[in-house]
Amino acid sequence: RNLLEGDRNIIIDDNEISVKATVNFTESMSSHADQKQLLTWLGHIKDVKKVFVTHGEDNVRSIFAEKIYKELGIEDVTLPILNQEVVL
Repeated sequence: RNLLEGDRNIIIDDNEISVKATVNFTESMSSHADQKQLLTWLGHIKDVKKVFVTHGEDNVRSIFAEKIYKELGIEDVTLPILNQEVVL
């Protein structure tokens, strides 16, 4: 709240930090994209080889992964689990 009101310094762990960022407030329910918007965004990226679906409930992630495959033809869609390490 202090940043929104114009304060240029904040305290984090007893350290005063100078804020150089611009801080804006948006009044909306969510800034998350839905599956359709994400598919459109992903569809504009050329030569996608691998996609990681990391956010959401497992059943919803699975449905989204299937849509990525069916609608965009991307075969390598991974649904990582917590603390899973991936070698790229």
